[in-house]
Amino acid sequence: MKSKGTQRRTYCYVADAVSALLFILLNGIKSEVYNIANPHSIVTIAQYAQILANIANVNLKFELPNELEQKGYSKQADSILSAQKLINMGWKPLYDINVGLEHTFRIKKESINA
Repeated sequence: MKSKGTQRRTYCYVADAVSALLFILLNGIKSEVYNIANPHSIVTIAQYAQILANIANVNLKFELPNELEQKGYSKQADSILSAQKLINMGWKPLYDINVGLEHTFRIKKESINA
C-alpha cells in the first residue's frame, strides 16, 4: 500500500446492497433518502487490504508516499454511512466484511481458473 491506510470506509457486500434496494422499493417511503451500508463492516483501508491479503495468502507491504504523491491523495479521513434508518425499518445486512471479501475473492478466482 502506498499510504498508512488510516481512512475509514463503510463497506457493503453486493448481496446486502441488492437486498437493501429491494427492501427500499417494497417498504420505503416515497421521496425519502436511504443509505445502504453495513455497520459491521466499517474498517480502515489498511484493514480492508489486510483482510484481502490474508484471504489471498499474500503479504501486504506498506510504503509511505512521497510529498508529490501525497498531493494527489484524498484528504477525506472518514466516509462512513449510517444505515440506521433502514435497520430501524427492519432491514439487516447478512454479510460482514470478512465473509463478503471471501465470497468475492472465491468467485473471482473461480472465474479466472474456469
